[in-house]
Amino acid sequence: MARSEWCCNGLSHAFAQRADRGIYVFASRLGPSSPVSFWLAMRSVTQADLRRRENLGPSSTVPVTLATRVPIRFCPWCGKRLDRFYGPNGNQLIDTSLDAEFYLPESPAPGTD
Repeated sequence: MARSEWCCNGLSHAFAQRADRGIYVFASRLGPSSPVSFWLAMRSVTQADLRRRENLGPSSTVPVTLATRVPIRFCPWCGKRLDRFYGPNGNQLIDTSLDAEFYLPESPAPGTD
């Protein structure tokens, strides 16, 4: 998306960080007829290293969170309602590599619980 099409620089930057370590934002669709949902996520290793870590198998009996996410309705930086701001353009923000990483087959869409 063009710089002017983002609700704010904070969301644009967080979306650009979606393959790196740290906090980022991504969009997903939970099903073919579902609306686009937005997620705030955290990953303690890069997306590429996360795949390498899964291939190593368990190395400890202590649970470790490598990545997690939570649905969001509003931009954490500017407060805009994301589904209203992006509307049908939200489809452009879907990253299928993150759909595979955060497969959410039984999770409700944000705000439907």
